[in-house]
Amino acid sequence: RYNIVATSPWNLSLLTRLGIHGFLIPRHVDDVYANKYFNDGERELDAVAICTTYGGFDRKRTRETYQIFKELNLKYAMVCEYDFCTHRPFSLTQEDKYRLLSKSRVLVNLSSSEGFGMPFAEALSVGTPVVYVNSPYVNFIPSGTYSYPIEPTSIYVRENPNFPVEILPWYDVDM
Repeated sequence: RYNIVATSPWNLSLLTRLGIHGFLIPRHVDDVYANKYFNDGERELDAVAICTTYGGFDRKRTRETYQIFKELNLKYAMVCEYDFCTHRPFSLTQEDKYRLLSKSRVLVNLSSSEGFGMPFAEALSVGTPVVYVNSPYVNFIPSGTYSYPIEPTSIYVRENPNFPVEILPWYDVDM
């Protein structure tokens, strides 16, 4: 029998419903770094995306995010496992992650299958707004100064022989 560590009450409740024994060790925003980097100086990057997915299933739409960043000619940073990413998962220290988030104008998360995760909280803690797909998992986040929901139907993806996906424009958010 295994004990599974969950970092969120939602994940723990899911494990429990599945009959899996687990316990909660919550992760939290690091107040020291959040305070140190809150609205700290120049926003050198247009966008940052943290897409730590493994196993070939790109549920965080990493390739689409990359293609949008390139199409818009954005200065960006991406944390993911693909060759086009600027940082590998778990390669940044906590401080480096908060610094990176604070230097970006926006955190972009195009996943429609996950909720309000730590990257959202960490970005908001340093004053970086988030662009995210409006879904039942995050529909409680009020849109406004620090959050910009986009509708899932405004992201159009189709197969393309030259790249795994082709993105047609969704970026109608006025920031």
